[in-house]
Amino acid sequence: MKHLETGRNILKQFCMSSNIRLNRFCEECNALFVAKTTVTRFCSRSCNGKNLKNKIKRLKIENSNQETKKTREQPKNELNGMAYLSIQDTCTLLNISRTTLWRLLNQEVIKAYKLGGRKIIKREEIDKLFVNL
Repeated sequence: MKHLETGRNILKQFCMSSNIRLNRFCEECNALFVAKTTVTRFCSRSCNGKNLKNKIKRLKIENSNQETKKTREQPKNELNGMAYLSIQDTCTLLNISRTTLWRLLNQEVIKAYKLGGRKIIKREEIDKLFVNL
């Protein structure tokens, strides 16, 4: 019986343990280490944790950049369907400053209408401006 148990232990050693030893470079710190499996990427648990934190940080930054891009594009998309625009909306749509818009209004390049105490600009006036170019 003892002979049979020793045979099982030897069999477990060969089946359960990995005899592979590979020299690898850590993806985080670029240190040379001996990997015991073919898929090992990091030399230590701390390098693995650092890489995971950096990955999460990159994903957060990427998501933030995408949200910022959506927020910047959203007002222009809303302004495309409007027939009348305020001074600020016109500046946003044309991507010009208020001073430049007032200069265009004073030169009568763009015609504005007074509605109460506010000036509004027809969308058609802006479209005509680009047709005449």
